[in-house]
Amino acid sequence: MSYQIEVSAKAQSEISKARIWYAEQSYGLEEKFISDLKIEIESLLDPRIEHKLFSGRTRRLLMSRFPYVIYYIRDTDRMIVHISSVLHNRQLQNIG
Repeated sequence: MSYQIEVSAKAQSEISKARIWYAEQSYGLEEKFISDLKIEIESLLDPRIEHKLFSGRTRRLLMSRFPYVIYYIRDTDRMIVHISSVLHNRQLQNIG
């Protein structure tokens, strides 16, 4: 059985805002952001990969080409990777 991805409404809203911002910056940049984001999120399905703990059970993955951080919890009982937030790396927020 493999993991499933679950994206919170909050994270979906943050992704939408980032996408709009990138669309306003340069034609096609939002597609590159979304494509890279999908690749980064798919990497979380590999249970052998663990990223730095941020708070409690929440871990963070820094995107490689964009200045964003993906905050997530891997629930091994339910086999779910829960994406709680996707923030620009300069945004400070209480995620946990």
